[in-house]
Amino acid sequence: MIYKKLLNYSKWIWSAAVLAAVVYYLLKNWRIVSSYFVTLNEINLLCAVILLFCGKLALVLLSKNAVAAEGLNLSYKKMFTIVSITQLGKYIPGGVWHFVGRYNMYHEHDLSLKKSTKSLITENFWMLTGAISSGLIFACFSPYFPGVLLKLGINIPSEILTLCGILIIFSWFGVMVFFDRLFRLKGQQQKIGSLVSLLFAQFLCWSCFGLSFALIFQNLVINGLSMTISYYSLGWIVGFVAVFAPGGIGIREAALVWLFSNFYPAQEILVYSTVHRFIFFVVEIILGIIAWRLNAGETKYSYKTDNPSEK
Repeated sequence: MIYKKLLNYSKWIWSAAVLAAVVYYLLKNWRIVSSYFVTLNEINLLCAVILLFCGKLALVLLSKNAVAAEGLNLSYKKMFTIVSITQLGKYIPGGVWHFVGRYNMYHEHDLSLKKSTKSLITENFWMLTGAISSGLIFACFSPYFPGVLLKLGINIPSEILTLCGILIIFSWFGVMVFFDRLFRLKGQQQKIGSLVSLLFAQFLCWSCFGLSFALIFQNLVINGLSMTISYYSLGWIVGFVAVFAPGGIGIREAALVWLFSNFYPAQEILVYSTVHRFIFFVVEIILGIIAWRLNAGETKYSYKTDNPSEK
């Protein structure tokens, strides 16, 4: 009884901390993004938002598959509520609160600490390898990448880079298979078809995120889309591993400024990345609100079903 009360109090404290982080971020960045929104094409903005929604929904598949490998088979709807609610915790200073929230929700579904840890390691491993591989693949197929390498003193023909891109795809899949076979017991290993689906979901995710970022640019260049997706994926990795920064705020933006330094002025990219982060933030808030409503509805239904006085 006491444990349940403490758990309930911790949920309210966690929610209040998330709300405080949300309000702080919105107030801090509103002046920068509000002036740029006036110049942003409405269609581009709408498409960017839709792509972010698609990318976030694709990531839920990774979480669902990771816990399923540990014996917890949740519906996509339930996994969506867990991921969408807990992901907002990454904006709380400390860099670990979204993991704490995930542990608590997994515990409510009787998933042990060991299995929860393994599922989170698997999920984050897939996210990192997916971002790295997608970033490198899009770079290899970009018409601008040979010129970028040439400025670094590296001369690689575009044909060779295309072959490298194909090789990275097969290597990426090989790493996924190797990790699965090494990390899991024989009865828990994923089927090849399931791993292919996961690879596709990751590639879809980073394609959506990168394209949404490209749509923020005032002068969108079609030939530069693959390079933009590549740089965004690589910039996301830098922000992700910087656990000291809540949600990688500031770190991802700095990485994008550096990556795009050969193409755009630093101030311009800083504005684009801040605006995109703001939109990303709002999308996550909307997903969190939807998840809270779904979770509240399920809790209410469960209470009515389990309450003897209602039967």
